Amino acid sequence: MDQQTLRQWEARCIQEEQPFCQAACPLHVDGRAFLGLLAKARCFLVLAGLEG
Repeated sequence: MDQQTLRQWEARCIQEEQPFCQAACPLHVDGRAFLGLLAKARCFLVLAGLEG
């Protein structure tokens, strides 16, 4: 598989799907973004995201 074909397949395959943690969550919370904000000590943004 050449580089261009690989990049086209990656763009089509990965970018359209929700992360598994978000798709499996009953509230559809983006767990990666949630944990990323917690790691950066941005707790107020995490709370704002959960509140809607």
